[in-house]
Amino acid sequence: MTLLTLVLAAAAAGAAPVAVIADSKRPGTEAAADELVSAVYLALVEAGVPRDALLFEEQAEGRTRSGSFARARQCEGRTLCLHNLAQQLGSTGVVVGVDVGRVSNELAAHVVAVSSSGPPLAELELSADVAMWSAAVKQALPGFARTLAGKREAAAGPDVVPAVAERALLPVPVSQEVSGRPGAPALKWTAGAGAAASLAIAAVLLGVGASDKAAYDRTLVQVDGLAATTLTAAQARQLGGRVNTELSVALGFALAGAALAAIAAWLFVRG
Repeated sequence: MTLLTLVLAAAAAGAAPVAVIADSKRPGTEAAADELVSAVYLALVEAGVPRDALLFEEQAEGRTRSGSFARARQCEGRTLCLHNLAQQLGSTGVVVGVDVGRVSNELAAHVVAVSSSGPPLAELELSADVAMWSAAVKQALPGFARTLAGKREAAAGPDVVPAVAERALLPVPVSQEVSGRPGAPALKWTAGAGAAASLAIAAVLLGVGASDKAAYDRTLVQVDGLAATTLTAAQARQLGGRVNTELSVALGFALAGAALAAIAAWLFVRG
């Protein structure tokens, strides 16, 4: 298994994931539901949930490969169905279901966040005339997002991606005595080379990630006071997911490089 594969696997396993999905498909509301999913995503980012922990339907399906998230709209707002989806994301997984209905010119939404079991972590009922919908969403979502972000942090603690990535990249078992053994001289050069390679990879990925993030940020606009993007939903998900992966992996390699550099320096000092 390559170092990059190890880091990606650690990143996927370390962060407590939050999938934001449309969990119903009511006639005439598909566009409004997709817009609300994007608004919930942005509100959670503003509330402090890391972007690399947030998943859209396609990303959640790519992680689980069960087909369940591809059929998420069949949940029709049922909490039990969302619980089952959260279970597939692991013990710390959370699913935010967005259910939008429409009667004449009135839109109504039910937004609920659930973990793999227990009562909802956060819940929001919202209704407004189509003309006032954006303003109502902007006013209601921040409180919902702060509630969920607080409960997620309290339940899962800080994400552990960097530590896991660092352990995955260390080439020496911690039980091995590295001083005074015939292999110690070769080991210090190996650690030094590993540090240099890890830091070089981190620099490249950081540059690529920063460039992609800048491209994503240039697409952000304000629509009725609400942050939105000029990209299609699929393009935004693809670009956002790529930026998250690039920056997360860059961080993992940077931390691993720093750890290996410290080990190499210690070995050189000890001779």
